[in-house]
Amino acid sequence: MCLGALASSKKSSFLYCKICKMKFPVFSGIPFFQTGLSKRAAEEAKRWNKMNIEEEYDTNDEISPYLMRIYKPMIEYSLQCNEILEIGCGSGRLLQEICKRNKDAFVTGIDISTNMLKVAQKKGFSSLVLTPAENLPFRDASFNLIVSGYYTFRYLQRPRVYRHAYRVLQKDG
Repeated sequence: MCLGALASSKKSSFLYCKICKMKFPVFSGIPFFQTGLSKRAAEEAKRWNKMNIEEEYDTNDEISPYLMRIYKPMIEYSLQCNEILEIGCGSGRLLQEICKRNKDAFVTGIDISTNMLKVAQKKGFSSLVLTPAENLPFRDASFNLIVSGYYTFRYLQRPRVYRHAYRVLQKDG
């Protein structure tokens, strides 16, 4: 992926790169950049997409005390930031907590599960992207904070994720 500027196609539900002309489909308002998934991540995406998420997951938006201890430093740090990316945003619970406290933040969530992103979309999040963390489709220095839940990194190719995260993180991020 060349990271050129994207444009939308008026005749179809695609985004396309103005430089390399590569096309990316858009499903239910969510751009699909799912290229380069590792075998383990592909299996994880398949498992999550088989579930009936709306019925089985995230019926309660409250974050457990255990997770809140993990999320609290990220939420507090987010108060200083305005461009925030969550890797593995799932249903958007962490993004929701960040937005409750930081009304000025522009948040973007990525996940490999279409179903999870649809749940986040129903909560009002519009900047959601279906993509693996190993191939972040954002320009360099796009965010001043990147957050992620504790579960996300268990199936990722960490060196690639860190390389891409560093690339899209602003200098003082």
